[in-house]
Amino acid sequence: MPEIRAVSCHLTPKALADMTEIWSYGAINWSIEQADRYIDGLNRVFQLIAVFPDMGREHCVFSPPVRICPYQRHIIIYVLRDEIVIVLRVLGGSQDWQTVIRMLDI
Repeated sequence: MPEIRAVSCHLTPKALADMTEIWSYGAINWSIEQADRYIDGLNRVFQLIAVFPDMGREHCVFSPPVRICPYQRHIIIYVLRDEIVIVLRVLGGSQDWQTVIRMLDI
């Protein structure tokens, strides 16, 4: 059986700001405990992406190509560079993520 090796996973400042906004929204609208659980779930997906960086669907229409991995009502937008997963944004699934990606400096 081949060895599974995790790569590093880093969140950009915009992705970290997205996470803060997601937590704040959850804490205000549901509860602190629910917000914590949701963020924990997103963090578990980041860990999975680090182990299986190809798990997100690749979108080659962008340069460089980005990968999208869904988690409940959000999508994780990331790229893989030099054995490092870089999470660019964590957006609500109803947001216009294509426009957001086009505006990113990647």
